[in-house]
Amino acid sequence: MLAWGVLTLWMPQRWARSVLEVGLYALAAERLVRGRARWDWRWLVLVFAALWPLVQLAFGWTVYRHATLEAALFWAAAASAYVAAPGTTEAPRRWMAAFGIAVAALAVVQLYTSGGRVYWLFDSGYPDNVMGPFIYRNNYAAFMELLLPVALVEAFSGRRRSAWFLAGAALMVASVIASASRTGSLLVTAEVVVVALRRRRTSGTAFVRLAALAAVLTAVAGWGYLWTRFQEKNPLAFRPLYLKASVEMLRERPWTGFGLGTWPHVYPAFARVDDGLFANRAHNDWAEWAAEGGWPFAAALAALALGALPRAVSTVWGLGLVAVCLHALVDYPFARLGQAVWWFALLALNRPPGAPPPRPRSAPECADPATATSCECSTYPETAGCPDRPRCAPTPARVP
Repeated sequence: MLAWGVLTLWMPQRWARSVLEVGLYALAAERLVRGRARWDWRWLVLVFAALWPLVQLAFGWTVYRHATLEAALFWAAAASAYVAAPGTTEAPRRWMAAFGIAVAALAVVQLYTSGGRVYWLFDSGYPDNVMGPFIYRNNYAAFMELLLPVALVEAFSGRRRSAWFLAGAALMVASVIASASRTGSLLVTAEVVVVALRRRRTSGTAFVRLAALAAVLTAVAGWGYLWTRFQEKNPLAFRPLYLKASVEMLRERPWTGFGLGTWPHVYPAFARVDDGLFANRAHNDWAEWAAEGGWPFAAALAALALGALPRAVSTVWGLGLVAVCLHALVDYPFARLGQAVWWFALLALNRPPGAPPPRPRSAPECADPATATSCECSTYPETAGCPDRPRCAPTPARVP
């Protein structure tokens, strides 16, 4: 389902997102029914996030009911992705990293050969800079940010497949630079440095090889457009104005918000200038959540992000969770469900491992050390001793 969500991100039709939502609901329900879901405090936050838009609908706090209903489905699917994540083993995250590398390879080749068409077949509405299924460069960069630390940890592990992950990580970095995402390029570069420092005992020459290969691939994929964008006089464009408008929205409705999913419909009433363009997002997920959901909703999500920080730093491969949250300060990596569910799935994989299952109860040990043996009981009652056999049978002495 995660792969489906990303590979259909470019599709404007509602049915593609509906398939993802229904699939995640079904997977989460299956784990709940079978008792395989792990409970932790994050559940409370995610349940609150899924119920808050319904509360806004029930009390008439939203200014656009349909948008808030869509948001309720969104957050229910995000919670389901967390519930449906398959434990905390290494295999799922390796698969996620391998998928990210495959998307990076597709994105680079498509960037220069498709003429803005998704998979060389479907019109994206844009003449260029379409990275695989991602129509928006910053969404693509955020997806790479999330998975790059996973690939880097595997690359620096020295295991049998580490060389493949090293090449894949270098390709991921080069693809973000080729996409010309400024924030994304800075964040993936920081991730490489931080992971190398945290894994300095095992990275060794692997970091040098990674840097050299990333430089070569960047030269091939192209860095000129990114450099041009860094030379712009106003790199943040209208983002400060969107932020000011969002703050004013929050001041007007600090506790209830205007309804999740309604920012584009409320913004014109708070706009400082009219540039003739439709502002679809605040370009700051945190400000948008606060304006739409009020302080309670924004505080709940902030607690979720801050709670993930210690574990993400300790595992190292979870640093992508932090990078995406930082990127959300200047853009909207959580806006599209197909991409956002990856963050919640990785969050579930990055949680602390649960308590190990109880071991089978063994036979009671002998009370007398001189007869160092164990009782062989057919039953193991709660009380000490074995009622149906002699308590201890001395071990026969061995004849030299």
